[in-house]
Amino acid sequence: MRVSVVIPVFNEAGMIGPCLDALLRQTVAPDELVVVDNNSTDATVAALAPYGDQVRLVREPRQGVQHARTAGFDAATGDVLGRIDADTRVGPRWVEGLHTVFADPAIGAATGPVSYYDMRLPRLVGAGDRLLRWICARTPDGLDWLYGANMAVRAGAWRTVRNAVCHDPALHEDLDLGIHLYAAGRRIVYAPELAAGTSGRRIQVRRRDFRDYLLTTEHGIRTHDQLTAPWAVQRAWLSSRLMLMAFHPLLLLHRLHPASARAGTVRVRPMDP
Repeated sequence: MRVSVVIPVFNEAGMIGPCLDALLRQTVAPDELVVVDNNSTDATVAALAPYGDQVRLVREPRQGVQHARTAGFDAATGDVLGRIDADTRVGPRWVEGLHTVFADPAIGAATGPVSYYDMRLPRLVGAGDRLLRWICARTPDGLDWLYGANMAVRAGAWRTVRNAVCHDPALHEDLDLGIHLYAAGRRIVYAPELAAGTSGRRIQVRRRDFRDYLLTTEHGIRTHDQLTAPWAVQRAWLSSRLMLMAFHPLLLLHRLHPASARAGTVRVRPMDP
């Protein structure tokens, strides 16, 4: 089984190095690392130079993570296509976990838990995140969602839905992909062994911006309500409001972490890579 890992990037010069370093320290090495540059204006591409031929660079001129994701998946040669963000730091057994999960031919895609490496009380925050995802994963016939910071898709499953997925910038591309895989009968599983860390930087915005970011999930499910699992709209409504209730505590925990001062702020758009 060949494993490719696809990483869409837009102005991620400060993040992409540690992301690649974690992938190069795996107990089972990935067969291919594909970085998709989506019109970066900073030193992102230059930051790839030290990695030489260990990294394959793909350029996607159409702006938006949905286009960068598609370009990366189309270019990748693996049987399993990992998909993470530039601020993801996969655990040392992440690729090994992909081999274990996808040894079952019935599985079309998988998504895993995340912890937050730039927040105070990371174990507590991570436990809350895992609990919420575990609750959302309690569906009898597989998931209808994926989490872009930590996910993988079987190449054959991607080809099945490649022409059906939406490229609307008002939709979360990872959620949209999960919905179309579910509708196509491709089984998605929540795999706790796919452990990864991610940044809490997306919380460092105004509350109304974070609310709009969360409501994009509801919008995506409502516009695909004939394709999703039962109770998907209710699940999205509940999870969005629980996360919005946690906004101010999470923002405080992020700002109290020393790394947050170095990372700066980001303006969250629905389709930020």
